[in-house]
Amino acid sequence: MDESEHSFNLSHQRPLPNQVLQFEFNPSLLYDRNESKNMTRKIGMVGSVVSGVLISAHFLRMEILPLVVLGLVFPWLTLIKNVWATRMVQILLALAAAEWVRTLVGIARQRQDLSQPWFRMAVILGFVACFTAGSAFLIRFRKAGVDDGIGRLNDKISNT
Repeated sequence: MDESEHSFNLSHQRPLPNQVLQFEFNPSLLYDRNESKNMTRKIGMVGSVVSGVLISAHFLRMEILPLVVLGLVFPWLTLIKNVWATRMVQILLALAAAEWVRTLVGIARQRQDLSQPWFRMAVILGFVACFTAGSAFLIRFRKAGVDDGIGRLNDKISNT
C-alpha cells in the first residue's frame, strides 16, 4: 500500500471546544433594513394600484368616467421621485378611503330602511376602506438618485 492512502486530512478534524463557541453574530444577515424598506415600498405601490383599480370600478358603476381615469392613473405617480407626487397619491388614497366609508354608510342606511341584511356588506366595504387607507400609509418618499428596489441603481448612495 502506498503511504498516501493512509494519510489523514487534518482539515476534517473536530474543532476544540473553545473553537466551537467562537462565532460572530451578524444581525444584518437576518435582517437587512434597506431590503425591508424596499419591500414596504413595493407593497405600498401594489396596494395603491389595487386601490386605484377598486375605486375606478366603483366610479365606473356610477358612470363618472373622469374619476375612473384618475383612479387608474394616480397610483403610477409613485414611480416619480418627487415629494409632491407621493403626497398627491397619499391624498388621493385618503379621499378614496373616505369615499368607501361614505358608500358604506349610505348603503347600510338603505338596507336598514328596507329591513335587508347589511352587516356583511359593511364588513366588506370596511375592509376595502381600511386597505385603501393602509396603502396611503405604506407609500414613502424616495430620494432622487436612489432607486428603491425596482432597479436598484445605487444602494450605496443612501449609505454615504
